[in-house]
Amino acid sequence: MKRKILLLTTAVLFSVASAFAQGGTAGPLTWQLSGMSPYYTLTISGNGEMPDYEYWSNAPWYEYNYSIFSVVVENGVTRIGNYAFNNCSALTISISKSVVSMGYSVFSGCNSLTAINVEAGNPYFSSIDGVLFDKDKNILLTYPSGKAGSYTVPNSVMIIRESAFSQCQKLTSVTLGNSVAIIGEYAFYNCTALTAFNVENGNPNYSSDNGVLFNKDKTTLFYYPAGKTAESYTIPNSVMAIESNAFINCKKLASLTFGNSVATIGYSAFSNCTALTSVILPNSVTTIGSSAFNYCTALTSVTFGIGLTEIGYDPFYGCYALTSINVENGNPNYSSENGVLFNKDKTTLIKYPAGKIAENYAIPNSVITIADDAFLRCQNLTSIVIPNSVTTIKSNAFYRCEKLTSVTFGNSITTIEYSAFSYCEKLTSITIPNSVTTIESYAFSGCEKLTSVTLGNSVTTFGYSVFSWCQALTLVTNLNPKPIDISSSYVFSGVEISACTLKVLKNSVSAYQAAEIWQEFNIVGGTFLLVGVSINNNEYGTATGGGYYEANETVTLNANAFSGYKFVNWTKDGVVVSTNNPYNFTVTEDINLVANFEKEVGVVESQCIASLQIYPNPTTGELTIDNGQLTIKGIEIYDVSGRKLYEQEVNLTLLRSYALTVFPAGVYFVRIQTEAGEVVRKVLKK
Repeated sequence: MKRKILLLTTAVLFSVASAFAQGGTAGPLTWQLSGMSPYYTLTISGNGEMPDYEYWSNAPWYEYNYSIFSVVVENGVTRIGNYAFNNCSALTISISKSVVSMGYSVFSGCNSLTAINVEAGNPYFSSIDGVLFDKDKNILLTYPSGKAGSYTVPNSVMIIRESAFSQCQKLTSVTLGNSVAIIGEYAFYNCTALTAFNVENGNPNYSSDNGVLFNKDKTTLFYYPAGKTAESYTIPNSVMAIESNAFINCKKLASLTFGNSVATIGYSAFSNCTALTSVILPNSVTTIGSSAFNYCTALTSVTFGIGLTEIGYDPFYGCYALTSINVENGNPNYSSENGVLFNKDKTTLIKYPAGKIAENYAIPNSVITIADDAFLRCQNLTSIVIPNSVTTIKSNAFYRCEKLTSVTFGNSITTIEYSAFSYCEKLTSITIPNSVTTIESYAFSGCEKLTSVTLGNSVTTFGYSVFSWCQALTLVTNLNPKPIDISSSYVFSGVEISACTLKVLKNSVSAYQAAEIWQEFNIVGGTFLLVGVSINNNEYGTATGGGYYEANETVTLNANAFSGYKFVNWTKDGVVVSTNNPYNFTVTEDINLVANFEKEVGVVESQCIASLQIYPNPTTGELTIDNGQLTIKGIEIYDVSGRKLYEQEVNLTLLRSYALTVFPAGVYFVRIQTEAGEVVRKVLKK
């Protein structure tokens, strides 16, 4: 009986699986899935052209792509659209003789694909050993991503089309025939197992050296194979141009030496070289392309020579260990200060290294513009002082500075651009100065700890979703006498408006009560007094608590000294009003207070514990701490003024090496806390 039930169940399951069919239309064509999961065959039939698709707007069979075992394009289909089989798991694809054109990225991400076959008689396409060519085999169109081993490009091929070998992660080596004259963009993108390019001697356009692909006279470096295991490489002195994506995904490459002729570095040239630790560019380099060093996650320092004239868009995105960007003296276009990159006259702050150790930063008074992505994902930054000189904060300037708790805005800012402070998750309050007229879309979106916002009286333009998903927001103070129309811009989407207080000028209450969206707040009218707070020197510390308050309201000001400095007092018009910190008072008038700081006494070298050694001293970057059998509890590093640059609690009982390479040349003090006491040693870094 059990056997009959089992046989019946199996038969039913087989019947259901065999009967599976799913299909639909694709423009004038139809598509049909057949077979047993997970081994479906996708058949495209009908007459005419398949529509184009986009990477983010996929073909109608996309949800089944990982179960498609083979694809058949039948007679009658004349064109295969863009991204048609994107990320399809098919092993083989068969194209009928009626297909006369194809879009781009048709087979992108098909990592299991081993053969693309073309029906005999097709007037435009052909295949050899599963590789797709034009009819005359002059153009290599697509090499199947799942095809393993080495490959020799036939001598008939003159053009390797863009993305032809893209994502071929099983390809180990490529030999170019003597007719190849053009290699398209992204032709060998993300070929992570590729270890060598070889070029036949008769090729008049390309050459190879130690598996690296160059033009014939080696003035242009096209591709360094991503699968090479060498940890260091010296670019030949003949090379003048490093092409886009040339070293992309070279994850073993830890050390790179540039020849003295390199002038241009293409976009994404070294992207995702995750072992690369430092880069020193020669004076010959004039141009660095956008995203050139993206996601070089081990990169700690970069030095630019005097010849650099152009830097593309955010070349260091995702370089979370980067602590210093240095520019050689004499460069007429760029400069650096304490590892921060500026234009020459420091009117634009271009890039603050994402891995910089300092928690507090005061932007120099010369800066007018904070550039796009300037502080993007700076994980250690907790407070920022923006001086009165700054007029514009560009897009994504402080995006995802997730430890940022304090922002002091200068009084000249007019525009806060797209996503400038979005996802600053620890930011609790902001005061937008009266100078600001425009706050663009998503400027503060996702600041989930933000509880209070003060808007100056000049804001006339809100972008889309400016304060969206600030779930903790409970107080908005709006000093604009006339409510701005925000009915269609979702400024406060994700905020529980009915539980949020809106403070406005006493004479503006009725106008806000009649305005869409604003009327949903708990509206309170009042008379507001300005408590202005400034600092005697922006490099010494920060002060918080300033803003607009109702008459007779209690104000609390806090002064926060940077490492190496200390708070002294609060003054009004040069007269001391308090030495308390925090300082509490009742506001009865507009008032401007200055928080005064001064330098602490510099660090002094302490007496030695004979058994504890630090060497070499002087050093070029690497320090060894020999604990002499003492247990080390903590390590701190200070500059000569006493400013703390580094701090780490440890529990070391063995020899320890510490890299000082993240700091520029100079004198430092290393404070080591041990079970037997504290030792401070002066160290010279060359």
